[in-house]
Amino acid sequence: VYADDLSKCVIYQRGSHPPASDEHYLQYSRRIRLYLMERGSQSGMTPSKLRLEMQQGLSGLGDAGALPRMFVRPEWRLPTTQQVDRVIAELRRAVRLHSDPFVAVDLFVGLNPNLIFAYEPLVVTSTRKQFSVGIKSSWSIQNLIRWQGHTVCLDSSWRNKNENRAPLTFVTTTNAASHMVPCAAFLSADITSASLQHLLEALEDEVLAEARAICDKDDQKSLRKQTEVKVLVMNARKIVEAGSWRPASVMIDKCRAEFNALQSSE
Repeated sequence: VYADDLSKCVIYQRGSHPPASDEHYLQYSRRIRLYLMERGSQSGMTPSKLRLEMQQGLSGLGDAGALPRMFVRPEWRLPTTQQVDRVIAELRRAVRLHSDPFVAVDLFVGLNPNLIFAYEPLVVTSTRKQFSVGIKSSWSIQNLIRWQGHTVCLDSSWRNKNENRAPLTFVTTTNAASHMVPCAAFLSADITSASLQHLLEALEDEVLAEARAICDKDDQKSLRKQTEVKVLVMNARKIVEAGSWRPASVMIDKCRAEFNALQSSE
């Protein structure tokens, strides 16, 4: 679109476009698919209710700019009845431990204590809401040890994560190929300096515990030459000797809560 004529749009295309595939093989709108998954995960949702939600909610998604529509929406952009039924079936296939998500978290913590850190049960008072649970594994924590000299990234998100809209914070780092690798996920009642500081302190405890476990396992093995010691064991020993875990740098969004939490955890 040029400034001299805003009503004219020039499209540059190199080469020729291949013939379009049969509409039968085309997927319907990804934006609508995400909308159906979000609304369908609500308790008590049925396929008929979801189809009604879709009809009423599409106008709020910016699909209808004018009535009648200036451009006819292709039929293949909308899901069929069978596709809506399939969305509900796939969502129901995920077994819930309890209808109340917070009770389900309590049950999950009891069943998987080795995968949980920084857990605080839900407590609601007149001044604050307390709730947090972190998910990790031995391998994911080892990523923070193995790639200790790399940048650790923090990012929080609210949308399309859970029906309670509790913010989910991801902790990641990068490997030798500069590919992102997961380290931990943290679900909390809010994103404040206090909740993020709780995450960072609990995460440091997990790194220290994993580093000690790595060193203990290495000491039990037969003595090996220094050149054969892996980077993981070397970094674990450095962390144990220092008695603390300090990443080389931390990448965050423009978020005052994350910035204050990092300063308080130093």
